[in-house]
Parts: sequence; structure tokens; C-alpha cells
Amino acid sequence: MARTVSKSAGKPASPKTSSKTSSKTAADTGSKTGKAKTGKAKADAPTKTKASATKAVAPKKAGQSSGKRFPAGVIIARQAVSAVVDQVAADIRAGETPHTIPDLGLRLISLPHSVEFLFELLVTEGQATPRDDDRCSALLLILGAALGQLRMAMESQVGGAAEIAMALLGNLLTAAEEGDLPPDLIFGLAQQFTAARLPIPDEVRDLIVSATREPMEGQPIPGPDEMATRFAEAAESLDHDPFLIHEQLAEQFAILPNEARIVAVGVMAEATVPAIREAALGWLLDPNPDVARAVAERLAAAAERGLVSAETAQRLIWMRPWLPGPVEAAVGSAIAACRARGIVLPPVEAAAPARSVRFVASGIDGSGAQSVFAMIDEMGRHSLVALLMKHGHGLRETVLQEDIAPAESDLFLQAMAQGMDCFAASPGFVQELIAHGLATGLASGEPPPFELLRFLDLSGLPAVAPARLAPAAIVAQLLEGLPEERRSQAATAAALAASKTWPKTYRFPDGWFEADEASAELVQSLSGAKVRDAAVLEQIIAPRRAQWGEKLAWIAKAAQGGRAALGRAPARNGRKAAAAASSADETWIDLALVARAFLDETPIAEIPLAAWIAQRTVVVHRGR
Repeated sequence: MARTVSKSAGKPASPKTSSKTSSKTAADTGSKTGKAKTGKAKADAPTKTKASATKAVAPKKAGQSSGKRFPAGVIIARQAVSAVVDQVAADIRAGETPHTIPDLGLRLISLPHSVEFLFELLVTEGQATPRDDDRCSALLLILGAALGQLRMAMESQVGGAAEIAMALLGNLLTAAEEGDLPPDLIFGLAQQFTAARLPIPDEVRDLIVSATREPMEGQPIPGPDEMATRFAEAAESLDHDPFLIHEQLAEQFAILPNEARIVAVGVMAEATVPAIREAALGWLLDPNPDVARAVAERLAAAAERGLVSAETAQRLIWMRPWLPGPVEAAVGSAIAACRARGIVLPPVEAAAPARSVRFVASGIDGSGAQSVFAMIDEMGRHSLVALLMKHGHGLRETVLQEDIAPAESDLFLQAMAQGMDCFAASPGFVQELIAHGLATGLASGEPPPFELLRFLDLSGLPAVAPARLAPAAIVAQLLEGLPEERRSQAATAAALAASKTWPKTYRFPDGWFEADEASAELVQSLSGAKVRDAAVLEQIIAPRRAQWGEKLAWIAKAAQGGRAALGRAPARNGRKAAAAASSADETWIDLALVARAFLDETPIAEIPLAAWIAQRTVVVHRGR
């Protein structure tokens, strides 16, 4: 299945609008599902309980006037939102994939009250007779994209993002309590929260599940045999692709109580269809440790019965280091059971396949997002797979495009290069980045995506274990062995001076600013450009200099391979970009030296890039 990659800076996005979705899988656990699905995005989860969530404004009934008088700007925003919904619904009706969904989410959350209005439209459409299912699907897709962008904003501590997400969660709860939305739309919207990795409190989840089950009262709950049959049908509709099966079912299962999720995945682990058993491995990475441990135990039991293949056993070996202690121990039991039954396990270090792989790494934006792209040529078949890393959080998602023309992947990367820095990356760099992302995610409780296995397999990389790489170690690694004159104080001073031109030769500085509420409050409280810049530099940037130094260290490491050759991609500044490309062997050294300045005791006022970040922070918050 070909999935698209967004052209937004640094981040691959995955609008999940495949026509291969299964209409029966939700019934396996006694619930219905909405039609629309959307790409994942990330942020801190709202954790308010049912009582606090109910304080959100109740949704407007169909045909009921809200009684509000909206300013002209809000009216224009609502007209824009309606036009977007109409266009996406038309695309769905025509059988086209609306590839711009992630970018739409980013634009829409900047419009006043847009998320609230989208929910009102969903309520109105859900109560209409007859109902326009394509329009409902469009609304769910757009709301999901908006939630993804809200999570990204919440991770960057952007003020107001958490409040918008909580208000939508409160509206969802009210709809479940009062019956304002049909059960399938309640479930569909709940799925958008889980797809965006915004966990729903248990009290809210229970109410949502109860609301979606109410129309099915009196109907028997499917037993294991019926569930297995429906899973087999889902596998058939999804081309027996275990990653796609997991992707489709994970968002449906995430809204279910833990016990129901464990039962459903347990049936999958013992299914007769190999792809279903393979997909069950994805729940070893469930964010709930109880679910992950229970799945591992079911897999161990399946292994004792001979239901784990050599290929699945190899995946278990690769995944084992990615898991927290209790889950890792249970997976170890499954691997031991495979060995006891005489299953021949391949070595952990995989041999490089007979294929040509070219890696390209992006720079890092202000939120810490960095992508790696692998362009694969295997016996004339071309594929492109992308991996998103969120520094400070972990590995986020992969996106795959299969069977594409070589020129198509080049055109895609050229388009990407218009909005981000692209560097030729080595396999070693990619392995170290993945190892660092695994360690970061393990420490923060954010497991990697199941599709990471596919990324490693397609790109010919060996098994990777978590290993955090400290920023100071990155800089030391980069500067080791260089002549003294290239890492001396004089060289550092020259690099700091050269960094004044980086906003003209690189794209990453555009997105480097502090977006949190504390920065906004400081900027708004002061007057005078110089006063604001100095205050932000000393009070905001200086205490966080290590975070910026770490981002710059990873950019330097990526840049060590030089600028990626991407055809005739437009340059940010033709003359300066050409000069930078011609001295690629030197620019990564300057990046490393400035990263070292951020990390050591160099006065913050002597780092021009720090002053740039402060100025960008002021500009952003002055424009709010």
C-alpha cells in the first residue's frame, strides 16, 4: 500500500485514508467505528477526569442557534472552515485521497474557534436526515489532523493548545452522555484522539464505550471464534500486511477498556492467519504496560504451542530491547519457547540485502522534529520510506511509498528541500539516531511505532538497541581527530561569526524560537525592541541553551555527509547556498563548534544564533 508523505518541514505525515479499511473489526469487541481515519501527531495528553471534562461547553443541537454574535474575523474563519470541509468531502466522494489533511490541520487550528466550529458541524451533520457520510468522514479527518497539530503545539508548550484539546474532549463527553452524536461518530472522534496519541481518561473511555454499545443491547458479544473469523476477513481486505492490519486495528482498540483490548489481541496472537499473528506483535508497544505485558504472555503461550514462526521470532528478538523490563522478560520467555521447539532463529545482526539504499536526513525544527528518508532500489523496484524522530520524546512514525518511479522520489525530496535542510546521511548516522530515539522514548514512556521494524527491514539496517547519545559526546565525536587549528578558540570564534549568516544559508533557523506561554508573557510584558530581545535571551534562551545545543549537535552530525544532491531544488539564497555546498566539509565543523558553545560556558550574548532565537521568539509572540 502506498502512503503519502507530507511536505511540511521536518515531519512525514500519514493521512490514513486507505480504501482498505475493514468495516467489521470494531464489531469484534462490541463497538462500531467511524469511517474516517487520520495521521498520527503528538503532544502531552489531557488528563482531566470526567468531572472536570464536563465543564466544557455543550455542543449545539442541530438547527439550534448558539445565540452568539461573532466578530467579523470569526465569521470569516467559519466560512473558511466550511469551505475546507466541503472540499475534503468532495475529494472523498470522488474516491480521491485528500493528501493535504495534515497541512490543513496546521492552518485550521490557527483560525479562531475553528475546532469548536468543526465539532458543531459534526453534530449537525450527524443528526441530519439523510446523513452525508462523506461529509462526516471529512469532518473526522480534519478534526484528527487538528488534534495532531495540537499535540505538537502542546509538546512545544504553546499556550492555549491544551485548552482547545480539553474543550473538544469535554464536548465529546457531553455528546456521549446526552446522545448528541450517533454512536459511530462518537467512536470515530474518540479514535482521532487515540490516533493523535492524546490518551482519553478511563472515565471518559468507559462512557464512550457504553454509548457506542447501547444500540447493540441484547446482541451477543462475539466469541473468540467469531472474532478470529472477522480478523481473517480484515487480513484479506488489507492484503495480509501485518503493519497495515495493526495500524487499522490499533486506533479502534485504543478506545476500548484494557481488558477488552487484551482479549482481542490474545485472539490475534493465536489466530490461524499468519499476518494476524504477526500484527499482534504491535501491541507489545502499547503505551499501557499492563496491556503490553499481557500480550507478551499470550505470545509466549502461543510460542509454546508452536504458533510463532521463525520470522515472528526474529521480530521478537529485534523488539525485545525496545521494551520496558516486565514486558521484555515475557518476550524473553516467548523467544525461549521458540528455541525449545527447535525453531531456527536468524542471527540478530541481519545481512545487508542486495539492494541500493540512499539516506537523506532533514535538519531539526524548533519543536525537535527530524526526519530520515530512505530511497530504496531493489531489482528495479523503487520505494521511499520515511521515519520521524522527535528529539526529547522519541521515534514517532514511519511512512511508506512503494512502487514509485525514481524521478518521483527525487521530485518529492526536491519539494521537501524547499522547506527544510536536507543532508546526505550514512547508514551509521541513521542507526545512531534510531538508537538515540529508542532510548529517549523508553525513558519517557513513549514506545516506538511498530512500523519501525519495516523501516529497518526495507532499508537493510541491522537490529538496533536503545543507546542515548549525549550532545557533548556528539560534539566530541565530530571534532575528534581534527587538526587543532580547526577546533581551537580562534576556530570557534570564526564559527560563531559565521553563524550570523546561517538564517540566510540554512532553513532550520526559521523555526527556531520558544513558543511556550512563559515566553509569550515575557514578550508581552515589555516594551522596546532591544529590551525585549535582551530579556528573552537572558531569561528564556539562556536557561534552555542545552536543548538548543543538542539540536544543533544532531544537525552537525547529519551535515557531516554534506548537502544532499536533490537535482535543481531551489536554494534559500543562491550565492550563499552555493558557497555552503562547495565547503560542505567545513560547515559541519562550524555547526559542531557552535553547538559546543551552547553546551559549555560561552556567554550566551556571544552566540549570534542564540540572539537570533531570541529575536525570532519576540517576533512570533509580538505577532500573536
